[in-house]
Amino acid sequence: MLNIASGEFTGVYPLGFQDYSVTKVDLQKNDTIELENYDNVYGIKMPDGISVTTLGGKTYLLTANEGDSRADWDGLDNESEGKTSPTGNVTLDEKVVWFNATMWDGLDTSKAYVFGGRSFSIYEVTSNGLKLVYDSGSGFEEITAEQLPAYFNTSNDKNSVDNRSGKKGPEPESVITGTVNGRTYAFIALERIGGVMVYDITNPANAKFVNYINSREFETAIQGDVSPEGLCFISAAASKTGSPLLLSACEVSGTLAVYELTGTVPSGSGSGNTGSGSGSTGSGSGNTGSSSGSTGSSSGSNPSTEPDTDPGTEPSQPVTPPAAALPFTDVKSGDWFRDAVAYVYDKGMMTGTSATTFAPDTPITREQMAAILYRYATLKGYDVSQKADLSGYTDAGTISAYASDAMAWANAQGLITGVTNTTLAPKSSATRAQVATILMRFCETIGQ
Repeated sequence: MLNIASGEFTGVYPLGFQDYSVTKVDLQKNDTIELENYDNVYGIKMPDGISVTTLGGKTYLLTANEGDSRADWDGLDNESEGKTSPTGNVTLDEKVVWFNATMWDGLDTSKAYVFGGRSFSIYEVTSNGLKLVYDSGSGFEEITAEQLPAYFNTSNDKNSVDNRSGKKGPEPESVITGTVNGRTYAFIALERIGGVMVYDITNPANAKFVNYINSREFETAIQGDVSPEGLCFISAAASKTGSPLLLSACEVSGTLAVYELTGTVPSGSGSGNTGSGSGSTGSGSGNTGSSSGSTGSSSGSNPSTEPDTDPGTEPSQPVTPPAAALPFTDVKSGDWFRDAVAYVYDKGMMTGTSATTFAPDTPITREQMAAILYRYATLKGYDVSQKADLSGYTDAGTISAYASDAMAWANAQGLITGVTNTTLAPKSSATRAQVATILMRFCETIGQ
């Protein structure tokens, strides 16, 4: 962190890693879409593009977690391609481009590292450094797999499916923000498969995917708008058309794409479709196409599958589940739990394990239980200011960033204590007995 006024560096802060034992990823270049979890494999975020915005009086840093090697630098090549990681502890069926952790100090040699996080992240800038409040996780790969399955993880110079899975996937290249109809959006360019991801970040900790704009034409390798490199947002006030515009400079096709942002829900946006007009592109001379890229509403994901939210206000009348279609492919209209999922999703108490997956049969963890109750307490207007010092627990450092305040609050209220005097077990599954006890304590001490 650089203090520009004084010309002094005031701190250096890590951005963390993408834990692929938690976040799904396709690491296998085998012509098949396979989003899986891998133990002891971590993505080094290594952002290419960084953006700063202010929301609600707080400053946020956004990173496009592309990842890049020094393969072209003599003596500094940190790539290692093979089925087995340089640390020797992970072996896959297909070759992967690994980060050669043995060349550098400070990395855990019991873990395997790859380039990039295949996501974008939002960090709150605090006096003590950076606090991760949101990460899109596997959202980019899941969305492109759903919408462009024939070109999933293709490169920017060829159209073969799965071509980049063993490297850096879609490669988030750059990120900028802009305001449309009073809401703030993040726009993230994907260098390889192409296109721009759009997320509503009005509430940064509960960012939601709303649209995927891709005006590349896949009939040939290089046609349409291929490989967006730089993005520029033009506000409605500054726009010659009177509407906000997104400009995308595409390095491989040599084109400039211009998208008009209407702020309306595009057709099929519930599943993340790009909406009408998003395939219109300019020519190689840089002429631009017609309007596209309107922002709508759908879902997002966060660092550990539970949201930090803007709770809104709970209705005093009996609950009427939202009429809009849920983004989750595993929650269908006839499911007995569908209305409940719609309600908690609408209220921001829970999202999914990814942009399109709710995982209704997956047990929740103790920290997720704390987060859900914390959001509900906030929703009801209860005092959630009291936080406990959790440093006495030896595993306090394993609490996910999204759940840190919730766990500290739940512990202070006596809702969730340790499984031993020194162990909190935040990522352990919450047993039925524990849930019953936690709910009883909540009703007796908080919700009475």
